Amino acid sequence: MAAPIVIVGAGLSGLAAALELEAAGESALMIESQDFIGGKLETTLVEDAYRLDRGFQVLLPAYPELHRFEALSTDLDLRMFNSGARLETDAGSLVMANPLEHPTHAFETAFGSFGTLKDKLLILKLQLQVRSQEPDALLSSASGSTRRFLENYGFSETIIEKFFRPFFAGIFLERELETEAGFFKYLFRMFGSSRVAVPAKGVQELPLWMANRLKRSEIRLSTRVRSVSGNSVEFEDGRKTEARAVITETAPPNDRSAFGAVTSFWFSAPEPPFEGAWLSLNSRSQRPVGSLNHLAILSNVSRDYALKGDALICASVVGHEVTSPANVRDQAEAIYGGSVKSWRLLREDRIFKAFPLYLQRHDSDTPSQQGALARGRAAARNVLKRL
Repeated sequence: MAAPIVIVGAGLSGLAAALELEAAGESALMIESQDFIGGKLETTLVEDAYRLDRGFQVLLPAYPELHRFEALSTDLDLRMFNSGARLETDAGSLVMANPLEHPTHAFETAFGSFGTLKDKLLILKLQLQVRSQEPDALLSSASGSTRRFLENYGFSETIIEKFFRPFFAGIFLERELETEAGFFKYLFRMFGSSRVAVPAKGVQELPLWMANRLKRSEIRLSTRVRSVSGNSVEFEDGRKTEARAVITETAPPNDRSAFGAVTSFWFSAPEPPFEGAWLSLNSRSQRPVGSLNHLAILSNVSRDYALKGDALICASVVGHEVTSPANVRDQAEAIYGGSVKSWRLLREDRIFKAFPLYLQRHDSDTPSQQGALARGRAAARNVLKRL
């Protein structure tokens, strides 16, 4: 029997590598230290009633790597967020929406105080500009930080602080918009090409769906690798496996000092604080360190997230600072009102090394699901060339 091709890890990268190998007629032995498939894309059923992802996560169907999968949208029963966001300002809530998809909010979007008329025209200009360029060209463009790019493009401080900063801080997982502007432009193109989605039953449905597409490969869970030497893999229990090839480079390099961090607080509530599948951004003028950055009501997007019919709410704080659930609840009450008093904490996810930040870089290995999938496929192609 021929020695296997070993893949260390059964997250998105490893699964993408295995699928690429199978497409070439090969198979893989996947080794996963955890007792589940998916890596960072984990969904847990809590109290037999709530589906909690590992932190607030979404899918961007516009990602080129996701386009490679046929029937993804229907098989995962993707549920869409509204196109736009709720901005929770000092003066109250405003909706910034795509007027083509949400015409009832067209007036509020056109005349809302979250930005000037020039800002709104610049958004249209930027959308047209990024759509005219290939995604990899956007990533490779040297533009400095996202904040500097937005300022130089002509956006006002008002719209940067009320929209761009809270929205993209929730993606970059850093509050100052220091992330390379090429990645911002790439994401701006993706967001303009499709609405944000979640699988009806949680984000782990994506890696589980990928695993189910494997026909010849084996996945071993709860198995730890002690070391890899050439094509020899040694497990923690002392066993060894000789491989035709070993794929370990599906994980991004960890030699960068700056990591994105986020703490997500999951609450159940008798009713949601607002209606509609909106992402809610904290756009208030005073947002000290440890402030609530964004809030999503997953049960407004998919009823499968809260099986008893009540509300499932995820409130996220960006940064490494430790914030208490009580503090987050107090902030939410100041924004959403007295109904917040009835919120019940289900779980707190502190993710202090979510991914290396995309700082002063111009490559396609982005800290995203797109980057993970592309990295896995590239690793498999490299192996196939050597076999």
